[in-house]
Amino acid sequence: MNPIASKQLVVACIMTVLATPSVAYSDPVGVSRSCIVTMDVGDGEWVASRNLTESASEVQASRDSFRFEPKQAIAFQPNAFLRWELDYHWPAKAIDRKTIEDSDIGVLLYFSFDFSKEQGEPKKPDKTWLHLFRSVNPNERRLAATSLYTDMWWDKFSSGTVSGKAAIPLDHLLAFGQGYDVLAWDIQSAPDRFGATQKLASGMLPISAMRNRKGAILKLRKMLDKKAARYKKECDFPITVSQ
Repeated sequence: MNPIASKQLVVACIMTVLATPSVAYSDPVGVSRSCIVTMDVGDGEWVASRNLTESASEVQASRDSFRFEPKQAIAFQPNAFLRWELDYHWPAKAIDRKTIEDSDIGVLLYFSFDFSKEQGEPKKPDKTWLHLFRSVNPNERRLAATSLYTDMWWDKFSSGTVSGKAAIPLDHLLAFGQGYDVLAWDIQSAPDRFGATQKLASGMLPISAMRNRKGAILKLRKMLDKKAARYKKECDFPITVSQ
């Protein structure tokens, strides 16, 4: 064959390959889906979720997550609200269980202080502790009173809202509040150089609303089992945001 013609043939083949549309073959490993079920119980809602990872040979499930949130936030002063949640995670690869322990359930407490024209922009505290008291009066004056306490984490947002978070195991809270339907709470600042603390806010926490909730977790898990059995139709691909 003429060398020039041969060279032209090679170039033509290369151009043909480059011009041919490529076919994308999806890798069956690591395809994720999210199964979510909800349960409205009147004064609040349970949300349960399970993530599935599908490979060529099997479908693996992550631990289940369960969250209960009341429908109404608690206003404890103008433009300030308390929202609480119950949070539970089914242990990964755990066998089915008939009971859920209070010690495995977390109580998450969210305090928000919103911007207002009357009071201006709230200040983000440096370091605070949340104290709960066996009392039904948040304004009661206490001298060396016993309390259940935990430290807090704070954030400030572009809207001007300041948000504080605290977490307490449910069994600790219910044991401390045995015999009470509500507990008084206050947020105290770090001690100054004289050892004195400042009360930044106070209110009431309805611990009776947290009792007898965990029975829903076993029902929600069965709902997740049914949904996961039909995961290709009933479980969604997680929403991802490209960077």
